[in-house]
Amino acid sequence: NGTTFTGELPDLGGVENSKTRTASLTAPEIVFLLPSSGTTGTVATPHTITVTKTGSGSVSPLGTATVNDGGSVRVFFTASSGYSLSEVKIDGTANADAKTNGYYKFTGVTGVHTVAVTFTSNGGGYTPSTPDTGKAEPVIVDGTEHDIGTKTTTDTTTTVTVDNSKLQEQLESAKESVIVPITTKTDTTVAQLVVKNVEDMAAKKMILTVDLGGIQYNIPSTAVQTDDVMQALGATDPAQVPVNVTITQLTSDAVTIKNGTLQVPPVQFTVTATYGGKTVETEVFTQYVSRVIELPDGTDLSKITTAVVKEPDGAERHVPTDVYTKDGKDYAKINSLTNSTYALIYNQASFADAAGKWYENIVREMTSREILFGRGTGVFDGGASITRAEFAAVLVRALGLPANGTSKFTDVASTDWYAGTVGTASGYGLVLGYGNGSFGPNNN
Repeated sequence: NGTTFTGELPDLGGVENSKTRTASLTAPEIVFLLPSSGTTGTVATPHTITVTKTGSGSVSPLGTATVNDGGSVRVFFTASSGYSLSEVKIDGTANADAKTNGYYKFTGVTGVHTVAVTFTSNGGGYTPSTPDTGKAEPVIVDGTEHDIGTKTTTDTTTTVTVDNSKLQEQLESAKESVIVPITTKTDTTVAQLVVKNVEDMAAKKMILTVDLGGIQYNIPSTAVQTDDVMQALGATDPAQVPVNVTITQLTSDAVTIKNGTLQVPPVQFTVTATYGGKTVETEVFTQYVSRVIELPDGTDLSKITTAVVKEPDGAERHVPTDVYTKDGKDYAKINSLTNSTYALIYNQASFADAAGKWYENIVREMTSREILFGRGTGVFDGGASITRAEFAAVLVRALGLPANGTSKFTDVASTDWYAGTVGTASGYGLVLGYGNGSFGPNNN
């Protein structure tokens, strides 16, 4: 029917076999929220986003961020224990959606903006902790601990900064992994390296892990396109460009689930690099990145249907999720090609016309995971042929890819319901057209 696969699909689950086959899933480009460089190598006119806060809470970025003309930036905010997010003002005007969502996204920036975040005390005598600075922390390289990290802790954030030169020495003989364990319990946790460290790990295809005990963030170093990062920042020395791997544990009211119910408080993951007053965020990786979340004691595993990504605009999408038990503990392993906020949900959905059919259970699971949406309210139409547009949509949703691609096919209009999914599928090389510029979306 003209639909062509290239290579193999990735291993999306199974804790014992976590290596990913990525021949067909190499992303066409890495997307930066902050700031983008021109195609000619010149830097566009920058604009300033000034972010301030009042009260106790985590705001990222905080202070002044520089965004290139037409670029985008997300600002996240989370109240500390004993405090509530009371108000978010965008350019001096209170924004209720930003307060509800826990973040605000500027897009297509063409001028200066301000964000003012206010946290208020809930009472009860809460007192911020005394900052804890300068403590040596271990970094594990190929299973061996080395005291080459320095920890800084405030009431909301713990940062472990890895000594660049000392890690460099260990990487000369290393082969497999670098783990940054962080045991201090704060809302936000940051592991800081430099681009040079990531490049040297990538040369050996090593895995970088930030381990909070209950949460592990496992990044294949080759998944980060450091050349693009350096170009976007206008930097030349990768040893002088800090990279922050950040994990923020949000409260349950930080997200609104559209389908199903939230089972575990959401977690936000970001990777950013900063240089010369500019910050870029890696939104898309070139291969799957895993996040492992330990489930609270007593969690009913049958009530964990899947993880979903909560997009800045409030949309949500399924990402491949594996729930398993190991050494008496329950975990959810989430595989995704993007960074964002992740939430574990319980959702049950089905189609009336699939009841009693041989495919009923499979359809129920895929519908509950937000992969299948059917052809109308309560209608699956299981005996019908699938169109090429429908196939592309199911494939994109099953792999947890964002459905926001741009189609270059002449017979796929930007207003068609499948335009985004066809654009994403073709962009990742999962489907091809007929060779004459057409895709044939309604063909079987």
